[in-house]
Amino acid sequence: MKSLQTWLRAITLSLVFAALSTAAGRAQEIERPVKAGACTVTVKLAAPVGADTEVVLELNKKALPALPTNGQALVTLVLKAPLTEGDVLRARRKDGSTVLDGDGTEVTVEKGEGPPECQARPAPERVGDGREPWVASAYAGEAIDNFAPASVGGYANPEAGGKQNRFVGGFDFEFRVAGRAQSKRQVWIYGETLHGVRTADVNCAPENTDKPAVCGKLTEGNPSGKLQYVLENATSMEAFAGLRVELLTLQSDTNFPAKFYVNGRFGVMMLNGEVKLDGPHLDVNHAYRADHVSVGLLMPKSAFAGSYLEVGWGRTQLFDHPSVTNHWRRLKIDAHLSFALAGPMRGFAQLYSDFDPSGESADSIQTFFGLDFDVGEFFKFK
Repeated sequence: MKSLQTWLRAITLSLVFAALSTAAGRAQEIERPVKAGACTVTVKLAAPVGADTEVVLELNKKALPALPTNGQALVTLVLKAPLTEGDVLRARRKDGSTVLDGDGTEVTVEKGEGPPECQARPAPERVGDGREPWVASAYAGEAIDNFAPASVGGYANPEAGGKQNRFVGGFDFEFRVAGRAQSKRQVWIYGETLHGVRTADVNCAPENTDKPAVCGKLTEGNPSGKLQYVLENATSMEAFAGLRVELLTLQSDTNFPAKFYVNGRFGVMMLNGEVKLDGPHLDVNHAYRADHVSVGLLMPKSAFAGSYLEVGWGRTQLFDHPSVTNHWRRLKIDAHLSFALAGPMRGFAQLYSDFDPSGESADSIQTFFGLDFDVGEFFKFK
């Protein structure tokens, strides 16, 4: 009799343990059937369901992001793409930091009928910055050197006073050597030439019936003809090349994004003839170094594409006295505004400042304005 009671007690405990295990194991289960083409999966949770309870769905043993239940026992999970036949699903319950396994049963997706309930969501497309990997242009305009030494434009008689103006023109190019239009980080090499002709050397008088192409308003006549005249009669020339590393994009989700960059620019300045200053004479046709490193912001697209603001530190050998030993001591600020005009041409205005904070050599402020146009226009034969 005692053996029978012991045996009955063991059976009873086993049944209770099995019932408790089943109840705990089935803390959540996927409602069946699940068919191919479905884009939702419903999971039923056993009570109690806490406010912090979450459901984690595994698709082919890969866990999807957890979904809060908000205290609800029936939760529907929305998938990014329709299920296919043979996919294996399993639900897990997460109460706070505790993750409970399901009842050990994996649900296999059955064959479906009809079209999928939804379409796969495409990966977000990264919008490019609108720039081609190679850009080349030509420009023609004027420079005002009111606050710059006479040496800047090679003015022969600075003591004569008056405005120091030049007609200017040249070529620009840029090439992206690393990155793509969609890349946050890009590396560009670039270069520019700047040729100048003193306005005092050009006869634009009203009585002159054979005025050069540079006379008159910038928007009048052929800009390529103005550039050709400047190249043929230049009395000053600057040429430089540089490397620009764009590190990140500011305001990327707006119509006016800006690239933050670091930059190294290296070049030379040359004058035609000798210019007398307060200090020593400048050598005839000598190349003076003009280099700097800087940081800046560049607008890659919008109506103001190509506009930038740059602050740097470097040297301008043209302004240094021969006794100077520390040439890298100049603060340079370059503000360039580019804007769209009617047709393919663009307008630009630029303020370039070159200071010596120590006060031992000259400072310079130059203003440029003019037109940018496709470099191919300059080489057209008419």
